[in-house]
Amino acid sequence: MTEKKRRSESQLQAQCVLWYHNEHYQNPRNLWATFNEGRDVNTKRTMGLLEGVSDLLYFCPIYGLTAIEMKFEGKSHETKRLISQAEWILEVPKRGGFCDSLEMFQQIIRGKSQGIDPQAVINYCKQQKTKTITWKNERFKNFIRV
Repeated sequence: MTEKKRRSESQLQAQCVLWYHNEHYQNPRNLWATFNEGRDVNTKRTMGLLEGVSDLLYFCPIYGLTAIEMKFEGKSHETKRLISQAEWILEVPKRGGFCDSLEMFQQIIRGKSQGIDPQAVINYCKQQKTKTITWKNERFKNFIRV
């Protein structure tokens, strides 16, 4: 994974968070990041880091906790990590999914979508025979959960 690709996913997440804080400035505490990646992973684990937890968590007064796992076109991911992220979304929060654009993020926040169905991601990953998968927006466009 190149630094450029890593920055791109981070930039998408930052763009989404900035939009949220500009639009929903009266509820800034309803959206937060988990920072499950980066350096000092072992130290973070001793402090409660849990593999698979989504990048962003959003508390919606109507729907409850919503998980948002950010993905960026062209970035490679370990297949087993994608499965772990999808399983966490299915098991823990009330709602959630994978998100690969600002527009999709806006739909999630507005309650019009949950993002890309984590079960579709699991099904796709289990069909692959590779250790890594490159995220392609087109691959999952028909698996948006409402």
